Amino acid sequence: MNKKTVLILGDSALAHWHFMNAAEPYLRTTLEDYYDLTFSEAYPEMTLDILKEYDLILNYIDNWGERGTIAAGVALQTFVAGGGQLLSLHSGIIQRVPGFLQQMQGAAFTGHAEYATLNFKTTSVVHPVTEGILPFSMGEEPYEFQLDPLAEKEMVLEYELNGKVNPAAWVMTYGFGRIVYLAPGHDARSFCVPAFQKLIRNSALWLCPA
Repeated sequence: MNKKTVLILGDSALAHWHFMNAAEPYLRTTLEDYYDLTFSEAYPEMTLDILKEYDLILNYIDNWGERGTIAAGVALQTFVAGGGQLLSLHSGIIQRVPGFLQQMQGAAFTGHAEYATLNFKTTSVVHPVTEGILPFSMGEEPYEFQLDPLAEKEMVLEYELNGKVNPAAWVMTYGFGRIVYLAPGHDARSFCVPAFQKLIRNSALWLCPA
């Protein structure tokens, strides 16, 4: 039986901070037993027809601000709204133009403090994305967000920093599609952590059962 297909979007040569080629070996280890993976930097040219060839889109884009296009944004929005499945990691949420992409993913990235060891734990929400995930610690950029109050979502993972609890993962629907956002994923140090690998695998399998 043919495996389902995953298109992984990101930047390598033109990345500023988050390099897809550094994450690729770990994403292959995490997902390749379940899916056929395609890694691509060609997201500025993506169309709805291209996206519809895949069962799941994994968004690890770093340089949308310089390379993203409105047409590509419309294609991604239309894909998800029409029933497509989207897994966004870390910088994949930083898509300020066109603005509907932030609304689609449930929040706007507002910044982060210095890279630090963060303690992650699941919330009270029981969900397949966090099944089997025990509290874990890893070095990471502590992303912060302005959550869209009109976008209904379930918070499934959180971390605490300086006495403040921050969301670290959520699940939501958009139109007929579903989205998982995972805030970790700064570099290879994140992708080699078994708990984060399991989160990615759980998310993919919930969105797109193999």
